Amino acid sequence: MVLAPGSDALGSRGAVLRARSTSVSGLGAFAAFGAAALCLAFSSKVNSESFTPKFAVALLFAAVGIVPLARLFRAPSAIRWAARGAVGFLLVALVSALVSPSPALGIFGLYTWGTGWLLWLAAVGAFAIGASLGPEDRCWLFAGLLVGALGNALVAVYQIVVQPQGGGLVLYDGLQADGLLGNPIHLEALLLGALALVLGRACRSPLRWGAAVMLLAVGLEFTFERFALGILVLLVLYALYSYGLRRGGVFAVLIGIGYGIAYLSGGSGLGQRVTSGSADTTFGIRPRVWLEGAHYLLHHPLLGVGPGQFRTAMDSTATLSFFQNVLAGRILTDGHDIFAEVAVTTGFLGLICFLVWLTGAARMVARCSFLGFGAAMIAVGLVEPMNVAILPLVFLGLGAATAVRMRTHDKPAADASQPESGQLTPNGAVTLNARRASPYAIVTTIVALAIALLLGGTMVVGDAYMFNGTHHALGQPYDIVSAKDASSLLPYWPDSALVVAQIEAFDSTSAGPGARAALAQSRNWTAVAVNRDRSNPYLWVLLAGGDIDLREYGRAKADYLRALSCDKWYAGAFEGLGRLAGIQHKWQTAIHWYRLALVTVVKDTQDIVLLRSELAFAERNARTGHS
Repeated sequence: MVLAPGSDALGSRGAVLRARSTSVSGLGAFAAFGAAALCLAFSSKVNSESFTPKFAVALLFAAVGIVPLARLFRAPSAIRWAARGAVGFLLVALVSALVSPSPALGIFGLYTWGTGWLLWLAAVGAFAIGASLGPEDRCWLFAGLLVGALGNALVAVYQIVVQPQGGGLVLYDGLQADGLLGNPIHLEALLLGALALVLGRACRSPLRWGAAVMLLAVGLEFTFERFALGILVLLVLYALYSYGLRRGGVFAVLIGIGYGIAYLSGGSGLGQRVTSGSADTTFGIRPRVWLEGAHYLLHHPLLGVGPGQFRTAMDSTATLSFFQNVLAGRILTDGHDIFAEVAVTTGFLGLICFLVWLTGAARMVARCSFLGFGAAMIAVGLVEPMNVAILPLVFLGLGAATAVRMRTHDKPAADASQPESGQLTPNGAVTLNARRASPYAIVTTIVALAIALLLGGTMVVGDAYMFNGTHHALGQPYDIVSAKDASSLLPYWPDSALVVAQIEAFDSTSAGPGARAALAQSRNWTAVAVNRDRSNPYLWVLLAGGDIDLREYGRAKADYLRALSCDKWYAGAFEGLGRLAGIQHKWQTAIHWYRLALVTVVKDTQDIVLLRSELAFAERNARTGHS
């Protein structure tokens, strides 16, 4: 087994084998800085502080990974099967996206989620980059990953201790630290991966690495996420098994000290969440979602619904029971399991290719710190949503773990004994960095980077304009010009068009004689949003509301019915049809729709009170014959 310097590839009892160090390559430097940027990219001046900056970085991994992926694809080694599975998965996912109900969302994913085809391209690119790294490159990658994780842990400490009341670093739901990742579950995944990354070093040199382990544990406790406890137990058991009772016990003690410090510093929320968790909220919903996903897969077995459109699949197949117990009050944008997500969005064809990719990579991985990093993070991905930063990092670590077993030679190209890139070395390993990149590879990378920078740049700038549109100035809360610029720069997401629609609706309240024109503009911009995501029942309900404001009752009814064609149990459409019937004094029809709405919201107390009030009003008018 060939091991990277600094990578914890273990022999018996934790012995570490090391390979000869060479100078870092450009690819290695990109991997290191890109990994840190995925963790740390953040801006309080964009509408979604962490999403678009990280998506822009992920696109760079997609661009830079194209050439390494092509080399892996042709490599006469077992690694080529992983690469071919990944390429097959990308092709299936691309076709699925293009034939999906919303092709633009299939490519880009939903706003603030981004789990479309481009994210998978970034994950495959990250895997190819990781698998192409030499020994010194992997040292740099280790440093980049650790810097990103420790930076997020420090931000988590700041959030809990200071508890800022404004800005982009406010606590998630007012309680949990989410670092620079936008959600505590993603911070949980990153910090667990980082603990696995430093596990071997901490066991061998606790004085040197103890502070890092404790800081990561403090940040992890501040997320108040319960699933982390199970992964930590597995990490401790692995440390005890590989390094013995004394060294493994030290690692366990360091984590315990970190959790203790966090608890004494205000981190009591974890205990509250553990004791308040119920089978219904913790264990009941996910299996129901997975079963519903399996039901959808059986009816759409080849290509699924399209990447990033898990919500569409759930809406289209939702039964009344499923809506009452799962969908009511929730928007299911993710399968909370990476395999369920892949299966539902890309079908059996995509799932098979995905498994070929993973199993091909699993055959090549070395037992090292990068494998632990990826494995710990993907374990969280078995029960939690995917993320634009976490998914590429998982496959970057997995790729680096395969690179540990592939000897990379950095001898001069003039050495006749040196095999070319992609050729077998005498010991049967693959060399990927043995020759200079061809002109075609350089041009391909430059063009891909230019496209990635253009897309990523317009995302961040458009998101900044969206932020300015709704956070303009005191006395002038909205900026319609910035909002329209955001819609032009982000034509693939309905959210930017909705911002313009909402501003026009707000302006109509003070427009006087021009109020109807402003309402018409609001309705037209809502229609733009609908055209960007035509399978979203919420958008159709909003469009119906705009038609009601314009007294276009026939169009409003058609919009509500279109919402029900997307989700036949959508409570907002039932309620809207009830109100529309009430406006037209069709009280028996209104009663019918209100009763249907009440059936769907059995678990939402606030909606039940409102609907019962509206139903009672309709029943009184029906009895008195009021018109």
